[in-house]
Formats: sequence, structure tokens, C-alpha cells
Amino acid sequence: AHLDAAADQVQRLGLKVVRVPMLPPQLWTAVDAEDGSDAPKDAVYYSPANTLLVNLGKGRKLAFLPSLSETAVSPGLKGLGPRYTRLAARALRAHGYRPIVVDATELGRWLGLFRCVTAFIPAP
Repeated sequence: AHLDAAADQVQRLGLKVVRVPMLPPQLWTAVDAEDGSDAPKDAVYYSPANTLLVNLGKGRKLAFLPSLSETAVSPGLKGLGPRYTRLAARALRAHGYRPIVVDATELGRWLGLFRCVTAFIPAP
């Protein structure tokens, strides 16, 4: 319901929204939590919505699509990751993107993914 509401809000601004199939977000223990200390541990909120779309011009469009090792997925979702990745790649291809699947398991555990790299690009 939250994602539908956000998509509706963006569409009212005049932008096109394409929803692709994806695993639900995961909550992991961050890499810094493995130090053995009793210090507060960071948690990582991983979302497959972190796909990075790149338009290179002249019709060349790439989609860097994060995937997860099955060891990182919660037990109830095991086996669904590759299926959702294929569905998302198919949806992106239908919109002219060439999907490139990237294993983001370790990247996600270091407190950031593609969105973190691109979220705050200042306007010209």
C-alpha cells in the first residue's frame, strides 16, 4: 500500500512509474557488528528497489539490478530471489534497459547500495 501511494504521488507530478517485481526488503546485521564487542550494532535495511538505471544516450540504457546470495535471504524467502531477479530483468528489458545483475550481498552489509550513491545528486 505504501509503494502504491508513493507511485501515485510521483505519477501526479507527471512522471512515469514502472513497478517491477522484487523481494520484500530485508533487515541484516551490518559487517561492523561482527567485531565481537558489546557495542550497539548497526542494522542494514536492504531493498531490491536499489536498482540503478543509467541512460547512456543514443538508446543505450543499463539497469544494474542487485541480487542476493541465498545465504543472506530470510528462510521464508529462500528460492524466491533468482525468480524475482528474472522477473525484474524481464520488466526492465520491456522498457528498453539492458539488465546487469550484480551480487550485492556484501555491498549491502557495508551500509549502502546503489541508491546511496545516487540519492543526493545536486541539481545543476
